[in-house]
Parts: sequence; C-alpha cells; structure tokens
Amino acid sequence: MNRNRIKGPSGTIWLTVPVKKKGRGLQLVREVEVYHGRDWSRRHCLTLSHMYGNAPYFGEHFPFFKEVYSREWKSLVDLNLMILDYLRTVLGVGAEFTRCSTLGAEGRGTQLLVNVCERLGCHTYLASHGVRKYLNVQEFTARGMTVHFRNFAPPVYPQLWGEFVSNLSVLDLIFNCGGKSLDILKKFSF
Repeated sequence: MNRNRIKGPSGTIWLTVPVKKKGRGLQLVREVEVYHGRDWSRRHCLTLSHMYGNAPYFGEHFPFFKEVYSREWKSLVDLNLMILDYLRTVLGVGAEFTRCSTLGAEGRGTQLLVNVCERLGCHTYLASHGVRKYLNVQEFTARGMTVHFRNFAPPVYPQLWGEFVSNLSVLDLIFNCGGKSLDILKKFSF
C-alpha cells in the first residue's frame, strides 16, 4: 500500500508515497521502490502537522513519523513495515510480522494464501465478507483449514474537524485517542 486517507478541516485527503511504476509491469510487493522525484516526505510531515497538530496525542507520536520521513527509503515494503511495527507496538499488539517471501510459499490467489497458512501452521483463516467472492474456500477445506468470514465495523471515536468519518488511517485514531486506541478497536471489531 502506498496511500492512506486522513481527515482535515476540508474533509479527507490522501497521503500518497510515490512509487516507481514505469516499465516495471506487475511487480512483487518486495520489488516496489519509492520514487524520490517529488518532495513527498516533507509534504507528508507538513500535512500531518496541519491536520493533527491540535490532536490530544499528536505530540506523543509525531516524532516517530518525523524520523521516518527524514530517511530516504528505497523499498516501499521497508517503509511500511517500519510504520506497521511502530503501530503494532503503540497498539499493544503482540503478534510479530513475517514476510511471505521468507516462508517459501508459492502460488497465486487462494493457493498462495493456503500455502502461507500451511507454512505457519494455521488451522483457521479469518477474512472479511468482502473477499468471499475472491476466495476458493474448498482449497482451504481440502487442506484441513476452516475459513471464517466476518464483518468489520469501523470504530467510532472522537475526531478533530467535525462529524465522524470512518475508514481512515489508523494515524487518525492514535493521534486522537492515544493509549485508548486498542480498546476502541476491540470494541468495534468483527
């Protein structure tokens, strides 16, 4: 993922990390490189400061993002994993990340998911109802795995800038709610 929505006084906007696409066809996730032809990182910092500078927990979390944006990233996945690891820690989520490429799992679509689950020793695959039409459940059951489909209810929490807007970046949640963020997510999830 190279973009996410945040909220400001005029509505929502996208924060987009530009990536190199020309002549690259269908790249593997680990091959996507950040494009540095624009001053996107400085603009992201300024935008976050403008949109969330008055949020209750902005001062607690913004130094991390300022540090992230001060680096010149080559790989989009490395940038994303650094941010995700920070968010995992802030939210108190104990699970570690594993790169699919380190598992030796191969395939495409459902077959890849089944192979990843098998390599990780999973017996259950949890998915949102929205992906039901893309998954071949029989491939999971043939390997002794169960698929559970759930509806995710976006959490409602205090936000800056007027009426609540759902499905924003988790940055909106942590800047506005800080240490209460995980409890809010648990209350509204699946």
